[in-house]
Amino acid sequence: MKLTIIGTVLLLTITGLAETANAQLSLDRTDFFERGTEQMEREIERLESPVREPILTINERPVEWKQFLFSEAGFSIWMPLGDVTESTAVLETEEGTIELQVFATNPQLSSFIVAYSDRLNRAQLENPETIFPQVQKFLSRNTEFELHGDRPLDDYPVTGREIRLKNSSETITFRIYQLHQRLYILGSTQPNYDRHFDKLFTFFNSFQLTTNN
Repeated sequence: MKLTIIGTVLLLTITGLAETANAQLSLDRTDFFERGTEQMEREIERLESPVREPILTINERPVEWKQFLFSEAGFSIWMPLGDVTESTAVLETEEGTIELQVFATNPQLSSFIVAYSDRLNRAQLENPETIFPQVQKFLSRNTEFELHGDRPLDDYPVTGREIRLKNSSETITFRIYQLHQRLYILGSTQPNYDRHFDKLFTFFNSFQLTTNN
């Protein structure tokens, strides 16, 4: 399966999560009416309270993590367990085509993705500052997400950037690295109501190069 943009992989995941969420909400509402007037009054009180937590958070379970080793690309990373998808994506740049191997896990209400290239060509290696804007455009085009952040990474100010895309319900955060002659992309989706970034930071901070491969 070959995709033209990594964003498609993530958006397909988001669509699936949205369908699951809608089904859960429908089920919750049906059960609610069956329980009668007393629970309806409690529900009204909950909805009128200043701080509202989405119903879906009730069913969230502790997330189990696993370390994945991508020896062919020389790195390891910890990712939450969930349904796994694998694919390839093609990035066309002014300096030549970059083919990316894409691996994603999809735990509850979120998605975590890693993508990595083969060795870049000489022109791509010599111009990292021109590659990043093209990757940003690649990730955000043909989606309903708007750019909400673009900054260099403190540990890799020249060869690393963080990009944040957002729509009315989801935020996608990417970290992009050009290291050891390869392009690495880490990404995660998160519902906008979720103010906890522990999983996101654990995921990003666990990225570790294992060799000079």
